[in-house]
Amino acid sequence: MYYSGINEIHSISKELPSLAALSLTKLSSTVFKNVETVYRFLAEFINIPESKKSMELMFNNGVVSELDQLIESKAEIMAKVDELNESIRQIASNIDPEFVFIQEVGFLVSFNIDEEITDKKVIKFMENNFNQAKLVCHNGATLFFRSAELDTLNSMFGDPWREMVEIKRMIETVLVNKVTEVIPELNIIADACAQLEVFLAFSKISNHYNLIRPKVIF
Repeated sequence: MYYSGINEIHSISKELPSLAALSLTKLSSTVFKNVETVYRFLAEFINIPESKKSMELMFNNGVVSELDQLIESKAEIMAKVDELNESIRQIASNIDPEFVFIQEVGFLVSFNIDEEITDKKVIKFMENNFNQAKLVCHNGATLFFRSAELDTLNSMFGDPWREMVEIKRMIETVLVNKVTEVIPELNIIADACAQLEVFLAFSKISNHYNLIRPKVIF
């Protein structure tokens, strides 16, 4: 018995194409077709680039008209918050008030209390500039107030967040059910990809260390 590997060196990396083909033979056209069908179905609903950017599930416009309307309402609310903050800071920059919109609560105006901006100054400002001003809650040194004017805004704009959550959950349920239809096919693809990763790792190591597979002749 002797080794003839010196005369005929076969790097493992050179056999990667054939090894890859061996794994891919497990993937029939039906497997790919079923998975591709589900992927296209998901892509109709999910805005993949925006979902990656925001790290949350974002849906394409035009998929659900009710959801589009709620998103527009949300944008209008945030624009109104910016408008209110721009105008109030012109008359009360010394106590730095800030309008906010809290889900399931509505429009509020907040103040951060410190040695200069005392709660007495804030309460006096609210009483002088708003009707029926009332302290709603506080979070540490931040006070939140509502008023008759803000209640009017809440009636005008409503709260789209709760309805958005309900619609998104409904869509997510439909998408999850669709994906479960091809779990067996996804497992097959995952197994094949795992084998390819192993082959690739072997090829990189063999190239790095110049490994060979000798031919043993008896």
